[in-house]
Amino acid sequence: MTTTVPPMPAEWLAEPPTLDDISTVDGWRRYVEHRDDYQAPGLLSRAEYDRLPDGHRSLYNMARGIGVANLPRHETPMGKAITQEIAGTLRLNTDNAAPGVRPGLFVSADAGLGKSTLVREIAAEFDDGQRERAQFFPKIAGNRDR
Repeated sequence: MTTTVPPMPAEWLAEPPTLDDISTVDGWRRYVEHRDDYQAPGLLSRAEYDRLPDGHRSLYNMARGIGVANLPRHETPMGKAITQEIAGTLRLNTDNAAPGVRPGLFVSADAGLGKSTLVREIAAEFDDGQRERAQFFPKIAGNRDR
């Protein structure tokens, strides 16, 4: 009697996209379009996990490890406050047609706390919004934001 091993779910084989190259137009566009693509494999119950064949179990463990290492950004009160401040400054700077220096912001904190991730996400949301806005106001939103 032969036992058939069920196929592994495709999500176990998914890899997070490489989104670190934001210094080029193509890299930035890739980040904006694919920043939310990766989803970690779902959590199995203990009984489901125990029923997995050995080969599947090790692959599931690896996939969950990759998922934990690539957790999505979490909303925090400080992150929300910074987002509001930066988004407001971006909005005012973009809407202002007069020539001259625009206000800016400086984000400072210890390493590894998510400053770059937060600012990159704010910029991506701004980019998405400007592209939507340019559909309605091409002479305004289609030029000054670049």
